[in-house]
Amino acid sequence: MKKNTCPHCQNKIPQQKAILFCPICGLSLLSAPTQIHSIHKGEYASLGSRLLARLLDYTIIGIIACLIDWITQGSFIEGLEWFRYGIASVSQVTYSVWTGAILFLGYFVIFQSLSGQTPGKKLCQIVVLQQSREDIEKIPGFFSNLVREAGIWITWITGGWLFLLLLVSPKNRGFHDFLSRVEVYQIVET
Repeated sequence: MKKNTCPHCQNKIPQQKAILFCPICGLSLLSAPTQIHSIHKGEYASLGSRLLARLLDYTIIGIIACLIDWITQGSFIEGLEWFRYGIASVSQVTYSVWTGAILFLGYFVIFQSLSGQTPGKKLCQIVVLQQSREDIEKIPGFFSNLVREAGIWITWITGGWLFLLLLVSPKNRGFHDFLSRVEVYQIVET
């Protein structure tokens, strides 16, 4: 098998960065050759599956935060106490806020840049793909995912009303999806 060919249909894969599926047969280029996936255009991920994936990801991040707190002997969570009481040393607050921001951004940006899926999205069988005029599915790059997560934070900071776009958009896209030019699809076994 040649390096730039699909292991299933043997067709040449275009020389583009981060192609997730074979454009001819739909084989997932990230999974074992025996497991074939396809994304049917028009089958966008539902609001429920997107919400469940996000909640699963937040749970995983919470577990990681608890591990960081355990490893640092309580200094991570202790630094977040200033939100409740308004008292803490500046260095402690800075440490906790930066650690939390890096944890959140790192988790979503790195996972989605590598495979288009976080563990929560993988469990819910949804994938984030770059919006493209071509018929080639590409996972979004690092910068696009960074913009997407910034869009989610902007939505939360402005009171969350921008999430209403998910309800009225025909493709179930939110402000953060429009901002980073991505679409979220349901993965369907074939």
